[in-house]
Amino acid sequence: MNTKQKIVIVVVDALIFAELFYSIMQGKENPEYMTPIFFQNSIPSVLITLILGKILVKRLRAESE
Repeated sequence: MNTKQKIVIVVVDALIFAELFYSIMQGKENPEYMTPIFFQNSIPSVLITLILGKILVKRLRAESE
């Protein structure tokens, strides 16, 4: 794993943490609907972030070979 791939992984981890934080804060504003708000905000954004991160890591691996 090269340095660029490691940077992508750190950035993806930070983005996931930020997305989870945002989802929890949105749910905190309306405690009655915290679970649906959390799932509506976090699941799609985390999946997109993971998929894009995986694509970037694969591209960076192809560049290094």
